[in-house]
Amino acid sequence: MNAQLIFPAIAGGLVFATALLAISGISGLFGQAEQADRLRAKINGVPGARSRDYLPETARPSLGKAISDRFTDLLNTIGTRLSGKKTEEAATFTSSRARYLQAGWQNPNAPMIFKGLQLFLALALGGGVFGLPLVAPTLIPQQFLPVAALGGLAIGYLLPGIWLSQTSAKRKTAIVKEIPDALDLLVVCVEAGMGLDQAINRVSEELKGSAPIVCAELHMLNLELRAGMKRADGLKNLALRIGLSDVDSLVALLIQADLFGTSISQTLRVYSDTLRTKRYQRAEEKAAKLPVTMLIPLILFIFPALLMVIIGPAALQLMDMFTQMK
Repeated sequence: MNAQLIFPAIAGGLVFATALLAISGISGLFGQAEQADRLRAKINGVPGARSRDYLPETARPSLGKAISDRFTDLLNTIGTRLSGKKTEEAATFTSSRARYLQAGWQNPNAPMIFKGLQLFLALALGGGVFGLPLVAPTLIPQQFLPVAALGGLAIGYLLPGIWLSQTSAKRKTAIVKEIPDALDLLVVCVEAGMGLDQAINRVSEELKGSAPIVCAELHMLNLELRAGMKRADGLKNLALRIGLSDVDSLVALLIQADLFGTSISQTLRVYSDTLRTKRYQRAEEKAAKLPVTMLIPLILFIFPALLMVIIGPAALQLMDMFTQMK
């Protein structure tokens, strides 16, 4: 190994080992406090409390699941200590958890785990850059290692946010495709004589195969209503968990119809027609954007191939002709 690379390699290894030891030290330091918080949350009936930590050894999950759970607990501990929030505060349903719920992350400690994951990835990527000379000595010059380490820190900190945004966008796209069918079935159930709560329960059971995300959200709404939550509050929570303007409008209409005593079936029928019109308009918008979208692959891939096929033989003949003339 080149003597100039020994010092960066040693420094990188020391930084990476220091980060791991610091994380392990934080976990060991606050491990007892975390267990006390979970036990207190379990006694107080906080939804975030889990019973797997109090099972006997024979009833614990598999090794991979146990390692995953311990790693999640470690990230939760780091995020909790960074933000200074208690387990009870993290488990409450607030608008700050909406971005995690909209991505399908139902864990009540999701904000704490997310912050811990940001710190862990930042330290891992930032410290791992100094270990690259051991694997690829010529990949990054020695003078650019600090800059690359800062870049690794930034990338490790931003990656969880990018993943969360992409997951949320994909989930919202799936909900947009699923919600018209669910709303049509909800209209049929209400017009058949069912109450709104019974219709929501029936829709959540019937469309599990074709609309799993919407069915899961409606099932959660049904559980909240069974637990004694007011219908208006449950519908507002549904709108927060989904995060779509169409669902926000539907929730506002249902709350208004329930408040003023108007016909819920007529309200659902009108909104179903409106949603169907919006879906048709979105399809027309995509069709109108199609020529512009196809222009880029046409220019980059298809036109050069056509020019080579059409002009290629003529160009070869001209080359032969000029060669013979010379």
